[in-house]
Amino acid sequence: MYIKPVLTVLLILSSAALYGQVMIKAFQTAVPAGGRAVFLALNSGKEAVTGEVKIGSGSAPERLTVEAGGWAYLPAAFDPGQLSGEITVEFAGASLTLPVRSDIELAGAEWKKFFSPRNTLEDGAFAQPGFDDGEWKPFSVPAIWQEEGVTQTRCRVAVPESLRGHELYLQLGAVDDDDVTYVNGVRVGSTRGWNKFREYRVSADIINYGGENVVAVAVNNLPGSGGGISALPLRLTTQKETLASLPPVTLPKAGKIGKPLPLRPIHCENGVLKYPEGAEVALWGTNYYPMSWHQYDNMETAIKEGKTDIRSHKEAIDRDLDHMKQLGLDIVRVHVFDREMSDISGNLQENVHLDLQDYLIAGAVKRDMYVYITLIGWWSSPNTFPGSFSSVYTKPEMQFNPKAIEAQKTFIRDLLTHRNPYSERSLAEEEALAVIEIINEPAYFTYGDLTSLSYTPQGEKGEALDKARELFAAMWRDWLKEYGLSDSACWFDIFMYGLHRQYYSEMAGAIRSAGARQPIAANHGYSAAWEEALADSEIDAVTNSAYPGGLTNHVDGVNMLPQYDDAGFLEMGHYGHPNNGRLDGKARVMYEFDNDGSTHGAYMYPAMAAAFRNRGAQIACQFQYDTLATAAYNTDWGTHYVNLLYTPAKAVSLAIGGRVFRALPRGAKPEAAPDFLQTEVFRSDFARNMSAFSLGGEYLHSRSADRDFLKAGKPSHILATGSDAFADYGGTGVWELTVKGNEARLMIEPDCIPLGSCFNKAGFAAPAARLEENAHLFRLKLAGWENAVMVRDGVPAEKTAEGFI
Repeated sequence: MYIKPVLTVLLILSSAALYGQVMIKAFQTAVPAGGRAVFLALNSGKEAVTGEVKIGSGSAPERLTVEAGGWAYLPAAFDPGQLSGEITVEFAGASLTLPVRSDIELAGAEWKKFFSPRNTLEDGAFAQPGFDDGEWKPFSVPAIWQEEGVTQTRCRVAVPESLRGHELYLQLGAVDDDDVTYVNGVRVGSTRGWNKFREYRVSADIINYGGENVVAVAVNNLPGSGGGISALPLRLTTQKETLASLPPVTLPKAGKIGKPLPLRPIHCENGVLKYPEGAEVALWGTNYYPMSWHQYDNMETAIKEGKTDIRSHKEAIDRDLDHMKQLGLDIVRVHVFDREMSDISGNLQENVHLDLQDYLIAGAVKRDMYVYITLIGWWSSPNTFPGSFSSVYTKPEMQFNPKAIEAQKTFIRDLLTHRNPYSERSLAEEEALAVIEIINEPAYFTYGDLTSLSYTPQGEKGEALDKARELFAAMWRDWLKEYGLSDSACWFDIFMYGLHRQYYSEMAGAIRSAGARQPIAANHGYSAAWEEALADSEIDAVTNSAYPGGLTNHVDGVNMLPQYDDAGFLEMGHYGHPNNGRLDGKARVMYEFDNDGSTHGAYMYPAMAAAFRNRGAQIACQFQYDTLATAAYNTDWGTHYVNLLYTPAKAVSLAIGGRVFRALPRGAKPEAAPDFLQTEVFRSDFARNMSAFSLGGEYLHSRSADRDFLKAGKPSHILATGSDAFADYGGTGVWELTVKGNEARLMIEPDCIPLGSCFNKAGFAAPAARLEENAHLFRLKLAGWENAVMVRDGVPAEKTAEGFI
């Protein structure tokens, strides 16, 4: 599921001079005064590099080796009394020069906050130095909270007399969503936008030099997800930030799109997923979890209580996969619930959940569908195996606790080498395994978690989080000591880069040691430090999600198409910077997306497919397909609802999305208007709540096409609901016509009667929809078929003047 990322503005400077494949990076545009600094040396070559680290003209050189494809920290020492000027670091022919500035870190200050529904952004009384905040709640920054509306925040900091005469700037990495900011009661600036860096000039005449100063920020969290003072840096500084231009996205030149069949191995080449012959991958599918979580239990309940005609989980899997194939889906994402099949050390446990997972994977491949697997889900489950490693370790420490990392490596190797009894192959040997993702939606601690709990728990107990934070803080202190640094938020991003980079290396090593050669993917980072580590790592693909309506909003009747214009395009892992090309060189994958919050929406999926292709995505999996065993009740993921029988128009729209995804080259940009999106092969139309597709004899429409959006020619395959130029049909279920020579196969599904919304809170007590077998006239208007004879189950059907019954 999607969680709004915590933005961290990370300013990466690279050395202008490269020596071989060595590059020097800094995680700030200036070095804070204090006498010590740390940089990064990156070696992208195939051989180790050894050289002297030199700081300035008079420093003693220190020798350092950076392994092939690796990285290392470059510690720097300079005059501790230096408040301005520059320092230069050199290594192996590469160099980087940065100015020195004086910073007053606000991340380490004592912050307090107060929320009331009556708060407004224009009320500045709370910002006055003499305001009584004694009853306010303490918190650490950066921080995210869930209260919607204005939260007032304050901190007190000392400004030394030595800074008198220097310009001062207040820098806030991000405030989610909007802010009005004060210093000593004087408004210094305001900004709208959850992902924007803030920099406000602070006039010298409002500063109390040599004494205490109050920084106050009114934070407006808009409805939809959490908000707060969400990102580093948080500081008063003597130097205006010169934000370097973010590297623009540069997609590799689009190549020929390959046909997905026959199933064959996929590899990644220069940031593009390809088949062995060199054609590009374009796979469209869904997430599906009948073996796990509450979905497993709900299926069990429906089967035992007779709420479905399905008799077993395996029968449901077979019927669901057949329907997915009918819709033209060609990949299934399997999100492994490791808590159900692992112990504390990560050893794989064979049980019913693993058996059903094996059956699902083998069944998908048998039907010529690719598989996308996420190895570690971490999420809780009602069927958790006692003592499973993800139930012991918190989500953030999965990235840094050595014991948690070893457990993950064991589980990964066990899972990839486990022999599937239904296919007689391991996952590592499975040619239809398109991509291997490490972990679903990883989380991390922020600088605020070093002193108090800033992280929003995802089911972890307080004692476990306290223990994890203690380890995290100890690792931070040890790292500072190793490089002779004082405790300052300015070093936090470079510290986190090291943790993330090491994690990617360990996980990729475990995957490769199991013999798997498939492309490795990692979820987009929730911070820019994470993103930068991912960009520099051996990971092949970056994965992202898109939920344009949010996860709690009803969007039926709401035009969502404007969210997919070029300017407002989804981030694809770039943290609100559509033109940030840090992750160029990585393939793009949409691990989850949905037209969520919609029961009847039949226009959005093709538009989303076009948007994903515009930004270079090559695999996209809707979240999530409802199993036929429980689809009448939509018991599993309340805001999501897709099933061939129970949401027929929406399902056909999903099928159209797949055709669009496979037809458009990477980088294509459809014609867009406020209420429609189209190319010559498809149209998404909000006003008519429908989508249509026509290409190569295929014609699909999600609602009656009473006037031609597209020139369909003479179709050989129609998948639709309602009527069109080729047939009249008054039922509400999906119908499919396949023409081969002088024979045609017609399939008509039962009518679907909606009874509620996708937000079904009553579970099995109240269905969201039901199916009805009703007699409807089907009149075929296909030219040349006026004298056709219909045969049903070997028996000719009765023909009337109007058509067949």
